[in-house]
Amino acid sequence: MSAPSAPPGPLTLPPAISREFLLQKGCCPLEIDPRGALVVAVAHTIRDDTLRQIADLYGCAVSVRRVAPDALPVLVERIATRSAPTSGGHPPAGDGAELGWEARDLATQAPVVRFLNLLIRDAVDARASDVHLESTRGGVVARYRVDGVLTPALAPPPDVAPGVISRVKLLADGCSRECRTRGTMGWWT
Repeated sequence: MSAPSAPPGPLTLPPAISREFLLQKGCCPLEIDPRGALVVAVAHTIRDDTLRQIADLYGCAVSVRRVAPDALPVLVERIATRSAPTSGGHPPAGDGAELGWEARDLATQAPVVRFLNLLIRDAVDARASDVHLESTRGGVVARYRVDGVLTPALAPPPDVAPGVISRVKLLADGCSRECRTRGTMGWWT
């Protein structure tokens, strides 16, 4: 097989590979290495035919990287969240004080919920005190504050970003007006 050039952005799943397939087979595509081979994370022994299927779908050779068994579901969740399509739409205009049903619908889509859960889980794992979401011209940027320093975090895919912002606003809806105005809310884990 010929080695393709590395994809322009983060690796995503082809439509033929589902989250369930990856969890059942115990593997997860990670990245394209400098030689053009797809690096696949595995926690246990994996069948050759599974690796051949993945190689065929990505159109390149496959190399295997061992990972801890508890790390595999997190890796699968990351790539599945990045790859999941959303139904489109944009959050409503305005100051966000009153979120309409469109924003609620956008905020409750599975890819949005999975991404925000993953972002919070990663923040807890990094022992972050804060999670910052900032809208920029290039999209939404996510950062964690760890030991007083802002460090880059997994950014939401462009098609999921409006839903992530809407979901955070919905979660903050239970806060006081001051909390929403200040743009902060707290969780204790």
